[in-house]
Amino acid sequence: MGHCSRPKDEQRLPVLSFDYAFLCGQGESTEPEEEGSNPVLAMRDSASKGDWAYLIPAEGVSFSSVDRVVQLIVEDLKLMGYKRVAFRSDGEPALLSLMNMIGSRWDGEVVPGVSAPGDPA
Repeated sequence: MGHCSRPKDEQRLPVLSFDYAFLCGQGESTEPEEEGSNPVLAMRDSASKGDWAYLIPAEGVSFSSVDRVVQLIVEDLKLMGYKRVAFRSDGEPALLSLMNMIGSRWDGEVVPGVSAPGDPA
């Protein structure tokens, strides 16, 4: 039996993967602390292999500078030059809220998606 292949347009669709990270010292836990821990929003572009990181005050969209953070990310998306991308994440509700806000303010087309459970990519 032959192998199915994706349409060429779908194969070339850049995938922007989003996740939260937390900075820590050597030997410290990588889990977020209850108080005083600022997450880093990490974004990876599958096409260019580029990485972006945004230090943000909290996960999700419930912080006062969320509009500024979203605008910075939208400007970076414009600089990438894409008109259509796929957004991927681990499905965390706070992250999905932020991704939805980014997608709604960017003038390109966003194909939403969630990574498979346990998929480290």
